[in-house]
Amino acid sequence: MSWNGLLLVDKPPGCTSHDVVDRVRRIFSMTAVGHSGTLDPLASGLMVVLLGNATKLSDFILGQDKRYRVTVKFGWTTDSGDRDGQTLKEEAVNLDQDQVVTAALALQGEMNLAVPIFSATRVKGKKLYEYARAEKEVTVPIKPMRFYDLSAPNWVGDQLEIEVSCAKGGYIRSWVTALGEKLGVGATVMELRRLQSAPYNVHEAIGLEALKEVISQPDSVTQLGPAFVGMAQALPGWHQCSVKGREELLLRNGQISHDLTNRLVVVQKQAHLTGNPVGVKVIGENGQLVGLLQASVAQGLKIRRIFA
Repeated sequence: MSWNGLLLVDKPPGCTSHDVVDRVRRIFSMTAVGHSGTLDPLASGLMVVLLGNATKLSDFILGQDKRYRVTVKFGWTTDSGDRDGQTLKEEAVNLDQDQVVTAALALQGEMNLAVPIFSATRVKGKKLYEYARAEKEVTVPIKPMRFYDLSAPNWVGDQLEIEVSCAKGGYIRSWVTALGEKLGVGATVMELRRLQSAPYNVHEAIGLEALKEVISQPDSVTQLGPAFVGMAQALPGWHQCSVKGREELLLRNGQISHDLTNRLVVVQKQAHLTGNPVGVKVIGENGQLVGLLQASVAQGLKIRRIFA
């Protein structure tokens, strides 16, 4: 069959996001495979892998909020911000549990934090980790990051386990570094697991070994269950409408019919009332995703993407 959709993978620790994509390429015997957000090698958990035409959805999925469970060790600082890095400083700590929990819960909202030097953020055309590995000096960007919805922390010895959500562009390693600084001690990430990439949950995902076995079965789509999301079911938060006949033909040729424009007046009104763009996914007569539209105050109703 032709695989076009989202695959929810439970990434194991110890491999890169590129490794996961490469493994999926080989399992499905296809080249058009991407993802909607990297995970550090030490991290495990949910990766939304994009198959076939779904790679064209990347820009629309990347911006979704994510949730993590992180274990933090205090009194230890590394160059990467996690346990895989080189030790910069190590000291004994004697922190009070209430002090740590209070500091963690207070570290919410939008804040300006330094991007980790071992990250894929680009500076002057090069990724930061390329500067770090080459031991070249570079000014690390400071950027706004938003963290919220911290869970009740679990404090064990000199380590803290906590769940936290973050908006697009947030780095958990940056948050952990900020927590260590707030407490006056070093802090580093010991364990990291992505629990959600909105609106998807790691409980819906499938491991790579199980995936290989499932794909070899004739009823693989059924066996994948919630781990595979067809393109028509992606972007569930978007407004949805259907087209057929002439409307569908015009849209596939890059034109929005007068009738379709009229049907989407309510969406355009919503964009004007809120001041925010509203996404519309258009489903064709065969139940497949035909295209993505966007209603905005500045541009009205525009085509964002058409799918073959």
